[in-house]
Amino acid sequence: AVLTVALLRLLQQGIIRSVDDPIALYWPEFGANGKDGITVRHVLTHRAGMANALPDGATVDMLCDFEGMVEFVEGAEAEHGAGEMVKYHYLTYAWIVGGLIERVTGKKYEEYLDEVLGHSVMEEICLGGVPEDFDGNKLAVLSLDRRPITSSVRKEHGLRNDSESKNEVSKDVTENKDVETNAVKEKNSVANRPKDQGRKVLAKYRGREQMLNPSVFNMRKVRAARIPSANGHASAQGLATLFDSLVSGEGPLESRMVD
Repeated sequence: AVLTVALLRLLQQGIIRSVDDPIALYWPEFGANGKDGITVRHVLTHRAGMANALPDGATVDMLCDFEGMVEFVEGAEAEHGAGEMVKYHYLTYAWIVGGLIERVTGKKYEEYLDEVLGHSVMEEICLGGVPEDFDGNKLAVLSLDRRPITSSVRKEHGLRNDSESKNEVSKDVTENKDVETNAVKEKNSVANRPKDQGRKVLAKYRGREQMLNPSVFNMRKVRAARIPSANGHASAQGLATLFDSLVSGEGPLESRMVD
């Protein structure tokens, strides 16, 4: 949402003239491989067909490289026609919208946000990676906590009984908590295995699947990365100040942009 505010500000300023303009109008390289029909609106509404535009065998380090991923989406192909279906662009939104902002402003997206929202607000909202000297004790820790569903909700939706549910929940939580531990163990043992076998072991923990594990976002290098659609950090006060300014009409966007 914060990154979207920056894009809407560019629209308000007339730097981007219309949400129905092709992104390639402002960022020609993005139009490669048949993407010249993808508009700003398609991206904002998650209908660009780029939700799964990730490199084969991508590592966490690759996905944390903002500039590298912006270059990748330039040459990537859409998986369906623009506007044909909605798929949440949970990672690629960062590189497409962030890349577009940087292309038209000539600045890093976080620098433009600092100008638009003001330094006092952006002190409480970090979209450009957590600084190395930031106190880690102030950062929330992500984990999975799938609690049992109440019997009334279970009955209403025809779900299985509590004992079956608890067994499944316990299994899921245990598996997710063990992902990083197992990955580290297997990674450490790779040196003692044939080269090809080691690659197959590590492949399980790469790319999209790894980034879908919430605990990966506790890693300091992921927190420090520029992935503004997925690893933003903010205080409650910072977000409340920003969104209050949007609805009150005293913030960075005119009321017509919010409506």
